[in-house]
Amino acid sequence: MDREVFGDAKAARLVNDLCVPVRVEPERRPDLDVRCQQAVRACGGPSGWPLTVFLTPDGGVIWRSKEEGPRLYGGTSFTLEDDFVRERDGFLTVLARVAGDWRDDREGVLKDARVLEEALRKQGAGADQPKPAPPSKDAFEQLGANMREAFDPQYGGFGAGAEGPRHPMPQALELALVFHARTGDAKYLEIVTHTLDAMLDGGIYDGLAGGFHRMALDRRWHFPRFEKLLATDAEMVPLLLHAWQATGRETYLQAARQTLGWRIKEQSDPERGGFFASHAADEFYFTWSVKEVEAALLEQGACELVSAYFGIRERGDLPESAPHRNILFHAQNLTQAAHAAGVKDDAAAALLKEALAKLGAARAKRPPPEVDRGILVADNARMVSALLEALQAVGADDFRTAALKTLDRLLKDGVDAARGVAHSIEPDGQIVFLQLAADEAALALACQDAFAATGEARYFEAAAACLARLGKSFMDDSGAVFDRAAGAPAAAGAAGRMGDSEKPFTDLPGPSANAMAMLAYVRMAALSGDATCADRARKIRDAFGPVLTALGGPASSVPLAAEAVERGITLIVVEGPAAAEATQALRGAAGTAYAPHKLVVTVDPGHAAARAKLGLNDTLPARVPTLYVFSGARFAGSVTEPAKVKELLIKASKAF
Repeated sequence: MDREVFGDAKAARLVNDLCVPVRVEPERRPDLDVRCQQAVRACGGPSGWPLTVFLTPDGGVIWRSKEEGPRLYGGTSFTLEDDFVRERDGFLTVLARVAGDWRDDREGVLKDARVLEEALRKQGAGADQPKPAPPSKDAFEQLGANMREAFDPQYGGFGAGAEGPRHPMPQALELALVFHARTGDAKYLEIVTHTLDAMLDGGIYDGLAGGFHRMALDRRWHFPRFEKLLATDAEMVPLLLHAWQATGRETYLQAARQTLGWRIKEQSDPERGGFFASHAADEFYFTWSVKEVEAALLEQGACELVSAYFGIRERGDLPESAPHRNILFHAQNLTQAAHAAGVKDDAAAALLKEALAKLGAARAKRPPPEVDRGILVADNARMVSALLEALQAVGADDFRTAALKTLDRLLKDGVDAARGVAHSIEPDGQIVFLQLAADEAALALACQDAFAATGEARYFEAAAACLARLGKSFMDDSGAVFDRAAGAPAAAGAAGRMGDSEKPFTDLPGPSANAMAMLAYVRMAALSGDATCADRARKIRDAFGPVLTALGGPASSVPLAAEAVERGITLIVVEGPAAAEATQALRGAAGTAYAPHKLVVTVDPGHAAARAKLGLNDTLPARVPTLYVFSGARFAGSVTEPAKVKELLIKASKAF
């Protein structure tokens, strides 16, 4: 829209003449973004990014209550002129209608805006919601049935049979993995693997460097919106690792490692730590003409194999915006492409690998897309958690270094005793404090993961401080977490609905603040035996309990976290000297096996206080390194042999 709509001279002139244009980056102000998205959805409009909304001077969202039905003036991805194929008004038409209504019926516009504002305010404050209560006995079974119904068996993802944009929805796929572990139902695993396979084969995944684009514009995952967000990769990497643990498919592990490697090498600050926010959309950078492929590969056999594999042709995939340019999605599998290119089957894999390396080297010489070098605290915290999960799985030292250097920077520069956790560290060094719950909760989870990985008490204490601030400044009697603290800088000067507090439950991308807080509290209770944390986790769960089955899809993080509270996290305690080979072998086995909501910690046999907090006070200190599994408050068993860890975790996951 920047180029095609707001870059148009006529549109720019009209916007400046008729409106006060304000550009809000959703990553910088997720609190404002979620309020605008909710308003658009409430009026039946298409939400997403980039989003355009029209506000009254006092912060109301403009829509009209017409006799022929409500008319919304906001939406996503407007074209400049009317789109007669999709039967959708263009931006110029919408702008003219808004201006006309504001000129001819201003009082009516303000009245309709107040009606919507009040409805959303009641919804956000919980006034229209049932009283808090635990989820019903069949809530998770109903969520599973809803997921199966929404699954697209042809192309993966959710929205069976529906065309149009597809978002990765990693939290929904994580929930499917949990359901598979609990029930053994292979359908849930199929939902995960079919969707991941389609994404890795599609244009949404950057197979040359690693990393996922923000979304796909089509049902087959072929045509991405080329922007790459840290927020997306921070969710997709753990999902890939969990899918690898559950299935043993190396393609998932390879994609996770490739994505992390690209982030560390190309999208981070190697000196101070921290990962950059985003990699701008650039159609030219990520696409190829036939001549560019030939110039990069030179050898005819490789050109023919790559062209068959990715469906590269003169016509290209983007006839309107970039004729003759091709997106690298898998048009055929390798065997089919080898036959089409006349390449022997046993030589095809090596030839393709070499060709992809050459394409990657050639692309690296192009002018790179613009990079937003801001350090977003919540996204960085979640990337820290992803790196530490990968460290546990494969033991790569560079993952540990990048994770702890980033986390230490966040704790040093991004935490203030009076203002809590910062939202961002900007490229010019400015540290922005908005007092958002998501920043506190994500940092708490990252610190818990760092404590589990290193045993350093300072990370545990930092997590406890985040959770104390959450409980003091963001929670009310209902139990749910507000996205902004009372009196937060984020709300200062915000008019109308934009100034209200909200109890978030949708994934933005990134898990909602309530989901992350719920999980952080239940994990802290497991790590420390803290009854207050356990109670707060239950209160957040119960705040959403009566409506839990209505969530899922783009709001799956709350059911996922509620499942952890309801059935417990999988706490794995490895007792033994940290440096002992047998202790490391047990930790390694735990890192390569899947279990729902898994957290692995090591405790020394001589540390009586730590043993008691972790539930080992009823057992004698182990004479040999031993792995204990707790599923919620229930002791599920122990083993001393790494080969038996996976079997124990499978058994523990299903014991409900």
